Amino acid sequence: MASKRFQIVSVFLAVIGLVIGFWPLCLIALITFSLSGAWVLGIALGLFLDLLWGSPIGVFSVMVLPCTFLSCALLLGRHILMQHVRTSVPDHL
Repeated sequence: MASKRFQIVSVFLAVIGLVIGFWPLCLIALITFSLSGAWVLGIALGLFLDLLWGSPIGVFSVMVLPCTFLSCALLLGRHILMQHVRTSVPDHL
């Protein structure tokens, strides 16, 4: 249930960030999508933001899709952390 609330808030943040052009709101929405488990929405928003903003210039020009890479890295980190939390058994209470 809490995951669903995070997704609703993320959609609201993404829309507001896109309408007023405030990019940190869009990145916060991308991070909350990725960490709440909505991997399809996280990757889709990452691809959309990469298409909207274009590829970076300068030192970061080798990263063609930085928002999508960020979303995938967060999803991978969440998956690894959840695997660790599920398999670890406390030694004592």
